[in-house]
Amino acid sequence: MLAALRGVLRDSKLSEEARCSRAALGLQLLLSLADEDAMRAACMVLDAPSLSDEALLCACQAASQPDVSGRSAAAFVRVALLPRLQALDQPASRTLFAALLCMMKQHARVLLDELVVPAMWSRAGELTAAQAEALQRLVREAPAPLLGRALAAFLRGEGGEPTRWTEPQAALLQTLLSRAPPLEPGCVAELLLQADAYVEALRKSLKFANLLNTLVRSHGAQLLAHIPAVRRVAERLDSFMKKTILAAIAKLDTTSTT
Repeated sequence: MLAALRGVLRDSKLSEEARCSRAALGLQLLLSLADEDAMRAACMVLDAPSLSDEALLCACQAASQPDVSGRSAAAFVRVALLPRLQALDQPASRTLFAALLCMMKQHARVLLDELVVPAMWSRAGELTAAQAEALQRLVREAPAPLLGRALAAFLRGEGGEPTRWTEPQAALLQTLLSRAPPLEPGCVAELLLQADAYVEALRKSLKFANLLNTLVRSHGAQLLAHIPAVRRVAERLDSFMKKTILAAIAKLDTTSTT
């Protein structure tokens, strides 16, 4: 069955509609696999990393059906989609991004947990421009109520070890915070702790300054208990935005003492 599915998905002569129709039964079998090892073995038969974007869209449309369990969707994202995003060195095609959006609409939490956050950790090195762009677009499309949870997961880090911040991570965190998600208790304190750890490396970065500015302006109420910490980070910036951010912090400080 999987060998036949591989042939259908790789048949470039088929239209998108014909491909999805002929692949329906095989995809149903694939997406019934909730075990990651079984999903990985099936995707090896399909040679999922080398599938065309059109074939991947077909698979994502099937995975986005309401009857596909969250566990099966998570295994599919980890095995088939995360490696595709991590291999991006050119901007994602419209077709590939449409495939990711299919998953976002039905399995937003799964896509954030199993693709966006692990890709942001990026232990292999700094995110490429193409990877960062795709992640930015996904964060903008994600339901805002789920983004606070994603931020907390990013800050905890892979295996409980926080990741190294670079400019792409700073830009992604700024985009996430600009959506004004509800933040989990302790999240602001941990964010500031990690920002303090990386401010020396990123003090000239406009993206890092934008992150701090967004944190102050969009989450001021939650910063009231952390004024000294956020000021300590802002004072070490080497950016034209430094004075503006410090002024906003001073205004927050005044509010907290009145």
